[in-house]
Amino acid sequence: RLRVIDYKTAAAAEDPRKAHRVSGAWIDLQLPLYRYLAEQRGWGERIEVGYVCLPKALADTGWKPAVWPGSRDKVSHEALHAEALDKAREVARAMRRGVFWPPGGLPRYADGFELLGGDAWSRREEWAAEAGAAP
Repeated sequence: RLRVIDYKTAAAAEDPRKAHRVSGAWIDLQLPLYRYLAEQRGWGERIEVGYVCLPKALADTGWKPAVWPGSRDKVSHEALHAEALDKAREVARAMRRGVFWPPGGLPRYADGFELLGGDAWSRREEWAAEAGAAP
């Protein structure tokens, strides 16, 4: 068995099922893609993906497996994994058609990492315009 771990630091521990699917729709494909890549490399027959959460509350630290289905899903874990890969292929086809270009407005995040993400750069809009992004 192989376990692919995505470490998460946040105020509270995250549930990978809630982070990846909302109301039955895939909103994040990161963990299913990690599993797919590990499978393609032949790294094991039983590949688990999930989070190791490192929240403020030490008691909430630990392994959170991404095991689908959630409480509302009526299909199997494997069927939902296949659905995630289909969604990833759909996104890739859309990108090749240019559906996501040009990008929308520049997001701003007040998360303490404004300098790393460029949110606080004085020439941010100018540099984005040069790169073809909308202000």
